Amino acid sequence: MLFGAAGGSSIALSEMLDRIPPPYPMISFMVTGIEEIVDSLKARGASFRPPVAARFAGVEGKAVGDVMDFGHAKSAFLKDPEGNVIALNKFIG
Repeated sequence: MLFGAAGGSSIALSEMLDRIPPPYPMISFMVTGIEEIVDSLKARGASFRPPVAARFAGVEGKAVGDVMDFGHAKSAFLKDPEGNVIALNKFIG
């Protein structure tokens, strides 16, 4: 389900079959240029969670700095001051 939002952006709700949600609050943003965004946020003091071994859609992730590379997707995770996890995701064509 896709909703239009301000400034030409959109909000998407989707279901991922067989996915068990994490036991903590999380919000996810789709981005382009994930490596550049991570570098920019780190330069401003953001702290990223160290990548841990994970699988996404059947693919084992490979840690490249603060980004997990799953081939068809890349993800990075950080926490806001209240402890919520913020996920940055980029899907590769």
